[in-house]
Amino acid sequence: MPVKMKKDIQEICVSNLEKHSNNAECAKVIKETLDKKFGGDGFWNVVVGEGFEVNCTYDLESMMTLYFAGTTAVFIWRCSS
Repeated sequence: MPVKMKKDIQEICVSNLEKHSNNAECAKVIKETLDKKFGGDGFWNVVVGEGFEVNCTYDLESMMTLYFAGTTAVFIWRCSS
């Protein structure tokens, strides 16, 4: 992902994490926002929660993980078209 895209995604995540206390709702809103902003309806996937582990194979520059307020994590990846 380009640096600008990563920064935009980070801002989208932080603003939604501050607005929504429900992790599922927050993930849904982030995913819908990424689909609209960066295209590829259905290509973006988002998991928001605490105490989860991810083990997957991915292309370089297609995923990112953010931590918010120390305990909440956001795992984002984009599927290939």
